[in-house]
Amino acid sequence: MSRSEARLRWSGLFLVLIGAILPASTTISFFPHWDLDPLTFPSSNTGLGPFGLMLCHLAALTGAASLFIAEVLARRPGIPVPCLLGAIGAAATVWHVLFQPDATPQSQYTGLAWLTGIACTLSLVHAGRDPLTRRLTLATLLGFIGLLALRGGQQVYIEHAATLGAYRANPQAFLAAQGWTPGSSMARAYERRLLQPDASGWFGLSNIYTSIAAWATVLGAGLAVAGFIARRDSRSSPRNDTSVVLHSWVAAGAVLAPLAGVAALLLGLSKSGFAAAAFGLAMIAILTWLRRFTEARTARRATLFAAFLGCLALSGPMILIVARGLVGEALGERSLLFRWFYMQAAARIGGANPVAGIGPGNFQDAYLVAKPPLSTEDVASAHNLLMDWWASLGVPGLAWIALLLVVAVRAMLAPLATPQPYRRTREARRLVAAVASLTTIASVLLEHGAITPDAAAVRILGLVLWSLIGMAALEFAHHRFFAIGVAAAAA
Repeated sequence: MSRSEARLRWSGLFLVLIGAILPASTTISFFPHWDLDPLTFPSSNTGLGPFGLMLCHLAALTGAASLFIAEVLARRPGIPVPCLLGAIGAAATVWHVLFQPDATPQSQYTGLAWLTGIACTLSLVHAGRDPLTRRLTLATLLGFIGLLALRGGQQVYIEHAATLGAYRANPQAFLAAQGWTPGSSMARAYERRLLQPDASGWFGLSNIYTSIAAWATVLGAGLAVAGFIARRDSRSSPRNDTSVVLHSWVAAGAVLAPLAGVAALLLGLSKSGFAAAAFGLAMIAILTWLRRFTEARTARRATLFAAFLGCLALSGPMILIVARGLVGEALGERSLLFRWFYMQAAARIGGANPVAGIGPGNFQDAYLVAKPPLSTEDVASAHNLLMDWWASLGVPGLAWIALLLVVAVRAMLAPLATPQPYRRTREARRLVAAVASLTTIASVLLEHGAITPDAAAVRILGLVLWSLIGMAALEFAHHRFFAIGVAAAAA
């Protein structure tokens, strides 16, 4: 690797990771100072506002461009199908955001967020062919679960109790700050949510929080098994005292990864998170079984079955929602039933605007017209990215759906391939530590006006856990069980 290629690769990866993780590690306010009535609850502006989010997206886009340039310098051929699919959806999004006269700021923000996600996906699909880049990305993202688990504990055991006590002492002030009258439907819904001690991290939604927790639980399980086997094998080889100490704390990081994931799952109390974790753990067993088929005839069957699993991972939840919707109101469960309403409306919206959709960020207004009569909610998205793309982008959105299918299939096939050589470097450890440290410092600076002793403790201990888990992932990333855990976690 040349010096210019290395600089572009590491700086690009750093920007992509910072642009993705920083918004997930601090509060986000689309109306700074005005989330609550400032005359009732005056507060300092903490976290990221719209401009800060835009900067994060632009940083990630710059990083994605650097990764592509590094691939060109390395003379690696491009992967045409994902690039073509990404470009089709991107063209429709740019057209809506830049050339539609009725584009709103929300359209522009949502469109930029989608473009950033697709660009980063494509850049990592290409740059991830380098083993070090791929494992660096996974180690940094997996370590983040340590901070998220601590944040969830702080929310459930400290913040929730304090907020509930303050609300019960003066409920009128809380409701007035939101503009709600006591006894109204919005006030009752707020009270129901307030009584639920579920963690949501900095996302504001427990479903998102537990989805990431499920991913970390499954990948952490693969890491823990890989670390256990590697430690067992290393005991038979001679080593000095330094390596003994190194393996001890690295092994601790491997064990902490699944424990932090499970803790976050239990704190989030989301059924979808538990279901996703169970599916991922089952995938570890299935992919481990598929790796046994190495002969030419059986290997082909294993490859086809793995590709089917990738498609099932993407379509399975939608099939479940459709099945729940067809049952109707006979069941007491409402969460999946309302998602069935969102899917129906999104299908109608996309069917009425198939050429280019209604544009990013415009789902809410269209939903009021297209929603089923039984739906009483007013939602800003279909709670399903695939249906959001179909409603917002029409046929070009199908290209992005196909791109996700391609990525899912590639993820399932990865554990069946021959492992690539991997060389541990100091640069890898430094990059993981740099992303964790700078994200922590930036989030503390953004929230300095409202940081409390318990919040400061979460940041400091979270940085320690982040580093331990990240270093463990780098240490055991070469093991076959880690590769299986990566694929299962992607599913």
